[in-house]
Amino acid sequence: MRNHADRTQGTRRPSFLNRKRRDASRRGLALLSAVIMLMTTAAPELSLSAISLEPLCGIEEHVHSLACYELTCTEEEREPVVEAEPAFVAQFSPHKHTDDCYDADHNIICGYVEGLYYHTHNSFCYDANGKLVCGLEEHKPHEHTDECYEEERTLVCGREESEAHEHTDACYGDVSVLSCGLEESDGHVHSDACYTETAKLTCGQAESAGHAHTSDCYTRVLSCGQDEGEEHTHTDACYTLELTCTMQEGQGAHQHTDACYTTTRELTCGMQEGEGAHHHTEACYTTERALVCGLEAGEGHAHTDDCYEVVRTLTCREGMAEQAADLMGLETVSLHTHSESCFHTEKRTGEDGVEYEIKVCDCGYFEVPTFESDQSCWGERIISVTPGHRHTAQCYNIDGGYVCGKDEHRHTEECYQVAVEQQPAPSEPETPEAPADTEGEPTDETGDGSEEEADPSDDNNIEETEETPAIMIEVVTATGD
Repeated sequence: MRNHADRTQGTRRPSFLNRKRRDASRRGLALLSAVIMLMTTAAPELSLSAISLEPLCGIEEHVHSLACYELTCTEEEREPVVEAEPAFVAQFSPHKHTDDCYDADHNIICGYVEGLYYHTHNSFCYDANGKLVCGLEEHKPHEHTDECYEEERTLVCGREESEAHEHTDACYGDVSVLSCGLEESDGHVHSDACYTETAKLTCGQAESAGHAHTSDCYTRVLSCGQDEGEEHTHTDACYTLELTCTMQEGQGAHQHTDACYTTTRELTCGMQEGEGAHHHTEACYTTERALVCGLEAGEGHAHTDDCYEVVRTLTCREGMAEQAADLMGLETVSLHTHSESCFHTEKRTGEDGVEYEIKVCDCGYFEVPTFESDQSCWGERIISVTPGHRHTAQCYNIDGGYVCGKDEHRHTEECYQVAVEQQPAPSEPETPEAPADTEGEPTDETGDGSEEEADPSDDNNIEETEETPAIMIEVVTATGD
């Protein structure tokens, strides 16, 4: 075994860092424990109290740690101090549409309204100083009243409103009644219908699309650049057509316009102006007795609500359904709270080619989420942190050697012996035999019916016993350095 001086010479690292030796010691003790368990299992008559583990090396077990070095740190160990205050820590964000919220026709299929939410401030929305800290705007549910509607009343009874009236003589008088049967008129006045208009072509030209090139406009010109002889004979390929006319295509075109015509108007109605004139005279009228009060006889009529058809048009846009409709560009939107039955799943393929599932709302309704502040919305916000301190290797003078004054020693299997004291197995109590039927039979060989008692002095009746000596078991295992 190395002494303390050997272990502290040179620049050898502290032995408590030597994990290999520590592991070897642990393996030895583990094997020793296994042997003891095997012995007690194989020999159940050996009680645990009969097994003792005592180190025989006579050396105090000691493993060097940081505490064995001189502490050079001037700081005391302390816990970190964290200063915090209550804070509203809940996070809520209204729904925001993604690509999975739309189908191929860009219809919303997620069942939620983007950007809207219900929230009513309560005591949990404010801090101890009464400051609003929830960070949300208040959106209370709105119930429409009569003020939210515009009414249009249409009279549908078909009657004029009037007071009750009964005709008297005062209701009648003489009136002049037109009886000539003619309408008053200044007579005939010529109009456009009295004339017939005739348009005559006077430009002297025919309509034409203008000049178009023909074969006469071209001249065949030799263009091969060779003389005809034995080695070359001109063909059609040796000639090209050159435009030799001096006119442009379309030149001389003419389309008739209003300027090409002269219009004449001829009176064809066959009447003279003023013909058939008639102005009423007194001879055109006769005098008759007629009702002149201007009232109808009867009970009269006063309009009631039953005489009107009322159409109510919602003009308020403060309701959440109206706000949702405005955001989504729809006329109306129906809201409710979804359940699982409102959705079915569909598979889609991502850009990476991996399939995934989305939830599609098919109930026909939309949902606006509600956020209500409560105690769970509150936590702590750290104001400051004062670091703590725990001594580490930097706090000790490791290079200065140990100051504990002890040699390092770990008990191994070599330091122990296992002493097992074998205890005698407990004797089983004898079961008394039932007395046999002795009628007519002697109870012993003498026939006098008396039992013969054992003589304690008889050596033959003394059971020989030997004291079982203690069994010493030495456990030897291979240990690593």
